[in-house]
Amino acid sequence: MEGSCKGRRREPEGLQDGQSLEFEYNDADHMSAELSELYSYTEEPELTLNRRCFEERFRQGGEARWTSLALAQHKTIVMRLLDELEVVISEKRLSAARAILYLAQGENSQACSRALRKPALSLADSTELRVFLSVMYLLVENIRQEAPEDASGWNTQRETFRIELAFPSNGEEPFAHLLFTMVTKFCSGHSPHFPMKKVLLLLWKVLLFTLGGFSELQRMKEQKRADLSLPSLSEDSIQVMKNMKATTPPSYGIELGEQQKRGRRSRRDSLDLYNEKDPFKSDESTGAEEEENEDSENMMDAESDMQERELMSQPLSALRNNTEKICFPKGLPWAPKVRQTDIEDFLDMSRNKFIGFTLGQCGEEDVEETATECLFRAMLVNIPQYMIALLKILLAAAPTSKAKTDSINILADILPEEMPVTVLQSMKLGIDVNRHKEIIVKSVSALVVLLLKHFKLNHIYQFEYVSQHLVFANCIPLILKFFNQNIMSYICAKNSISILDFPSCVVHELPELTAESLESGDNNQFCWRNLFSCINLLRILNKLTKWKHSRTMMLVVFKSAPILKRALKVKQAMMQLYVLKLLKLQTKYLGRQWRKSNMKTISAIYQMVRHRMNDDWAYGNGE
Repeated sequence: MEGSCKGRRREPEGLQDGQSLEFEYNDADHMSAELSELYSYTEEPELTLNRRCFEERFRQGGEARWTSLALAQHKTIVMRLLDELEVVISEKRLSAARAILYLAQGENSQACSRALRKPALSLADSTELRVFLSVMYLLVENIRQEAPEDASGWNTQRETFRIELAFPSNGEEPFAHLLFTMVTKFCSGHSPHFPMKKVLLLLWKVLLFTLGGFSELQRMKEQKRADLSLPSLSEDSIQVMKNMKATTPPSYGIELGEQQKRGRRSRRDSLDLYNEKDPFKSDESTGAEEEENEDSENMMDAESDMQERELMSQPLSALRNNTEKICFPKGLPWAPKVRQTDIEDFLDMSRNKFIGFTLGQCGEEDVEETATECLFRAMLVNIPQYMIALLKILLAAAPTSKAKTDSINILADILPEEMPVTVLQSMKLGIDVNRHKEIIVKSVSALVVLLLKHFKLNHIYQFEYVSQHLVFANCIPLILKFFNQNIMSYICAKNSISILDFPSCVVHELPELTAESLESGDNNQFCWRNLFSCINLLRILNKLTKWKHSRTMMLVVFKSAPILKRALKVKQAMMQLYVLKLLKLQTKYLGRQWRKSNMKTISAIYQMVRHRMNDDWAYGNGE
């Protein structure tokens, strides 16, 4: 199965080495691309089945053509279909749901029609669920789109729908929390039939709609600063980055030469000193084409058993640079028994004794009931499980991951019951599988960025709590594992078949598929969703490590510098900026020889990254 589903990654022929990418980072891609990514190519025959279910019910009522009916008649038909969703017979309920999905997709009876093809079925248990998730996704994606010409009544209905999703009534949970629960049930094996790509896409768009995108975040920041009588923000970071120009990447082969001249002593793992069991096991050597002269290095298998959590156990391929030995003091062999109240009492007594100051009682904080606060309250108990589940799915969808028998099956809603028997079918399925994984990575990375930014704005402790559990679940080595590949090839991959994308496959006559048409792909210079995913993962890594010394040392221990330097080959300013930020964090710990041999990278950091007075990031202490 795995062999038949692997599609060859295709790169655009016209992309020259070092050519800048014309990419604009935003909340999401344009609407047509977001709608097309909801459907897999194996679902394409079901689009015609949806139309047939609608036409059967439409003829029963004796109505004329849908487009010729009045608004009141449209409402009558929709209410009749909604009533059918309450019937006990599952076949009738599913047929009514398909008719509703057909309307949500856009009634296209006047478009070119073609014969009904036999659908390549996925797991039968997920069919009904996929239909309802698709309907909900289309509703959210269409309603959240704002336009200057929208009527005031439509804006009111949009806000009402947003409030219904974010602030449920009668003690119910937020809709996003329900989707998070579906994710954990899927990863735990209780519901392996869940169509996870649709769940994650819907979860991302629900968060984007209820919490707000990046422009809404900027507006809320300004409002909070005004409420606290703070000066307004002088700039919008994303807007500044959009106007930046990409820098020329350093010559990787030249700067790598210094590594072959250094000693052969390995750095002792800092985390080793706090665990009797070494969590970084040698597994295999790296295979990047730029480092064929590099010594074979150890693979890292990031695994921890903190608080009996089920954490990621996939090995991370990383480069083990030969550097001087750094020793850290060992901790005590037993856990401390001090209580939080003892610490607070001691601090109060010392503060009063030595400086004669006693903290006053501030009372209970008046917490504003925002959409973010409501979501965090619902998620709080199970946040560790939610973060682990998201990272498990991200790990399974990463192109560097290898198939394991005990890993989760994220392809359950795409693989047909009968595997392809012809070369053409295998090529189509291989492209579909790669596209499926790319969309999952895009949705997971985007929703994690949204969660971190909104929790940080709502309350810093909410951000720190979620960040800590992401670190516990080995998010840092997982992202480094993702980037330990030919990242330029990933960004320029063309895993798409434009003639099968929705809605082209519905409104146009489908030509005969050939191997040439599958290989041709699209004419885009790069894949928007893959570049979007890479930037989001770098933003997550920055948020987890910024101002955190121990996490910055994890970047050093995992030998992230060579991995991140390869990502500088992508000539896109925003991606380069976040890579350079991560390199800046660890520059002082990489040694004087590394800095001398990587002066082009140091110059790029000076050129693009914000600096602070008295920041000695480029100089190691005690050297």
